[in-house]
Amino acid sequence: MILKKVINTLLIAMFATCVHAQTTTIKGKVLQEDGSALKGVNIKLKNSNTIVQTTSSGDFSIQVPEKANNVLIFTSIGFAKREIDLKKQTQLNVTLEILAKDGEEVVVVGYGTQKKKDLTGAVAKVNIAELQKAPVRSFEEALGGRVAGVQVTSTDGQPGSPIAIVIRGNNSVTQDNSPLYVVDGFPLENPNNNAINPSDIESIEVLKDASASAIYGARAANGVILITTKKGKAGKTEFNFNSFYGMQNIINKIDVLSPYEFL
Repeated sequence: MILKKVINTLLIAMFATCVHAQTTTIKGKVLQEDGSALKGVNIKLKNSNTIVQTTSSGDFSIQVPEKANNVLIFTSIGFAKREIDLKKQTQLNVTLEILAKDGEEVVVVGYGTQKKKDLTGAVAKVNIAELQKAPVRSFEEALGGRVAGVQVTSTDGQPGSPIAIVIRGNNSVTQDNSPLYVVDGFPLENPNNNAINPSDIESIEVLKDASASAIYGARAANGVILITTKKGKAGKTEFNFNSFYGMQNIINKIDVLSPYEFL
């Protein structure tokens, strides 16, 4: 009886040693493209239920059986899935690429950004390339006829006179109907838009509905025009030059009384 127990114990020990010898420990580290560590990446052995996660430093350790076709699958939210054939490797350094999602255009709204599909307000983006083709003195004149729901009119024919912009009709009978201008994140009250060179503008967005008041308050009741100017970029120095001139003449001058003749 005692001999039988000893034999059983030896068999169990030999079986455990055999099972232990049939697995291999794979260690490694998961990084982003910039070299920083990725935490919480799921690492799964293909065609099995073995799953581990990376630590805060991006390190991982996983037990795999000793066979020739082991494949590890690396997945993480926001990153492209990657499969790696081990081929008897025991140490891995894996880099995951950021997942590029087509069709999810980002729109700048106020102090943040939002995906276009999630945007509930009416936002219009001006084509800057087309706008700069128009020989005008200010971007206000170039907006005329380019954005639906935006009316651009001149108060008088005097050179340099201000341009009146009304978004989605007149909202007030006694007060000013001009929109709020936000240049590079700074709200401006009644700005001199002639001082902004149209060639210096990177983008123009028009917030056309009342939801803009949730960002800028009552000043946005008549709509908001967001202007982003160009900034320096890394790379070779480039110079762009664009110029034009224009003349204004009275086509038909009416002969009227002078002040003394009128008196």
